[in-house]
Order: sequence, then structure tokens, then C-alpha cells
Amino acid sequence: MRNHRILSLVAFSAALAFPATAGAHVHLDPEQAPAAGSMIFSIVVPHGCEGSPTTGITLQLPPEVLSAKPAPLAGWTLSTTTEKVDPPQPDGIGGELTERTATIAWSGGNLPDGQLVELRVQLTLPDSAGTTLYVPTLQTCKEGETRWIEVPAAGQTEDDLKAPAPSILLAAASAGHGHGDAAAPHQDSHGVPIAIILGALGAAAGCAGLVLGLRGRRRAN
Repeated sequence: MRNHRILSLVAFSAALAFPATAGAHVHLDPEQAPAAGSMIFSIVVPHGCEGSPTTGITLQLPPEVLSAKPAPLAGWTLSTTTEKVDPPQPDGIGGELTERTATIAWSGGNLPDGQLVELRVQLTLPDSAGTTLYVPTLQTCKEGETRWIEVPAAGQTEDDLKAPAPSILLAAASAGHGHGDAAAPHQDSHGVPIAIILGALGAAAGCAGLVLGLRGRRRAN
């Protein structure tokens, strides 16, 4: 019984070391970023369509996002569409932007239900701290599709919606990141911060040491 309690403590401690999942919907990670900065986002796809593998993800970028740089992914086909910017907007380096990326699509993949793949995109965000940008997303599967396009109405949250659109909350720019690039946290291939993983491993190692120490003490007695 005593060993059972010790093992339960180890399992509980390890669970505390890892963050809870961000939910069962497609979302952008991080979900909050400095306004007027540039940030690299991961598109997180936690499951397929009713269990069917995901074969494509298409992002519809809001008009406030004037610059986007998607990263290719081996085994997937990357494509984009553009649209005119009217009126033209400053590009930040003395010129003008006359067109922008309107949609980004990764297609031809095969992501089994319950597995993750890292789709990445760098977005230049508007200077609108305190507002939320919504990025309607189409998830295409071998069988069916899910349109993550719902936006909360007044008094609602994403939890009230069946298929909420991925969102980005624009925060006030921190010192030194006003209009420069805001670096994303150091992450592993699944978008989990390395610091969290190392902390979790340390906690698990500490608990394992506690178990071994208690066992040794029991034998000595």
C-alpha cells in the first residue's frame, strides 16, 4: 500500500509538470503576441475530422495582417494566394505594400488522428494592442472537413462555440520589441517550450529519486 501511494505521488507530480492541452480545436501557438511585431506561429491540429486523417490546412488571413511568410513542410504542398492592398500601406522600410498574402494552404499531407505536425508561419501583426485577430481555418481530411470559422459574439467565449476560428490576442509591445521581430519561445518539434520539458524531466527525476530513497530506507529498517 505504501509503495502504491508513492507511485501515485510520482504520477501526480509528473502530471503537474506538463501544461494542459490548449483544447480540442485547431489553434495558433502562441495565442497571444505583441502588437506591431513579427512572430512565428505554429498551427496546432489536435485531431482529424471525426477520426479521419488530416490532409490539408488552409488559413484565411485577416486584412490587418499585411505580411506573412509560411514555412514549407516535407511531404506537404505549400501554396498561397494574394490580394491587392487598397490603399497601399507603408512597408516599414520606406516603401509601400500594394499586395498581401490572403490565404496559405498546406495540402497533400497525411496526419493521423491524434498525432501532431508543426505547420509554421511568420506574421507581421498590426499596431492594435488589446484587440483579437481571428484566422478562419479550413481543415480538410480524407473523409470530410471542418471549417474553424466561428467568432464569439458579445458575451461568448471560444468554449461556447463548436468550431471556433484560431485567434491571436494582441498585447502591448514589451520593451525592446516595439516594431522589431518578437522571437517565439524555444520549442521542440511539437510546439512545447523546451524549458517546460526540462522542468518536467527534472521533476520526474526528483520523484524517482524519492522513490528509490524511501525503498532503500525501508530495506535498511
